Amino acid sequence: MTGIVCKDCYERADLGGLSVAEARQQLGGKFGITDKAVAKLNGKKVPASLEARTYLSSDDNLSFAEVSSRRAIMAAGALSLAVLIIGGVFAYGFMNNTSRHAISSAGADFASVTEINSTRPVVKTFGSFKGGIGAGDLFAIEPAVDFPGNLVATVSLTNVDSLVKCYRVMNLLIEARDSSDTTVDINRDSYQNGEDYALLTLNNGTVDLHLAGSDNYTIRLKGGYYVSHVYSHRWSSGETSPVIYCTIGQR
Repeated sequence: MTGIVCKDCYERADLGGLSVAEARQQLGGKFGITDKAVAKLNGKKVPASLEARTYLSSDDNLSFAEVSSRRAIMAAGALSLAVLIIGGVFAYGFMNNTSRHAISSAGADFASVTEINSTRPVVKTFGSFKGGIGAGDLFAIEPAVDFPGNLVATVSLTNVDSLVKCYRVMNLLIEARDSSDTTVDINRDSYQNGEDYALLTLNNGTVDLHLAGSDNYTIRLKGGYYVSHVYSHRWSSGETSPVIYCTIGQR
């Protein structure tokens, strides 16, 4: 649990795993955080363009300050951030020392992602047509041995500029399976069911799948459908195929 301190109030909230943008949205109304407030993580400014891709852990210190006054209006972090008042007596003091921590071992990348070609679905596209898209495996994700954290797989359509020439609608249902071929609870509602998929579309070209770091995973196309434009003679063969890209981050 993360401690939240604002003026003379103190609360605890579970912000671990959320992005800075999600924390801003979740706490904005309660603490009066404006859109112009600048976010700082562990004392360093977080650019607005990176808030959605910067994830929090339970021991992070997060604050928001107005640009004009730079006055912090909210701070989220460990319990040690709270000002504890006991019996109306205040104790002041300081301590200092140095501790050197050795790194016990070093390894390769924290995770790897590999394209799967053997079960990739093949779609035959016609002009002025409504068609379905079959299922197929897309990527294999393998965390490093003893990796202690969690993962987020970001799946993106990289050639939307070409696809919009061919399709009015294209919806791809993206899911994750663990090493037991069980659907992963990517929407974090504590249930593993048929609702655990993300919708990749021409209007929403990027989705994030939240994964635990303790297993191997397969990113899978559950299915989908499309509605093509009328003038198919204006297409080239390469423009009709969606190009899907996957990156792995820590959260």
